[in-house]
Amino acid sequence: DAKAAGKGKVTCKVSTPDGAELDVDVVENADGTFDIYYTAPEPGKYVITIRFGGEHIPNSPFHVV
Repeated sequence: DAKAAGKGKVTCKVSTPDGAELDVDVVENADGTFDIYYTAPEPGKYVITIRFGGEHIPNSPFHVV
């Protein structure tokens, strides 16, 4: 929820277990929040990097399984 941060661009990068980068859709909602969509092609450990205004959001990058 980036509402309190003001206006800024949200970007997201998702890296697969072998280091490839996935296609990601970032959607800005009318209420000031963002939805991020991607499809993991296989099970494994992924790295998700989310930035707001070019800076990492808290706890980014995220390591997920």
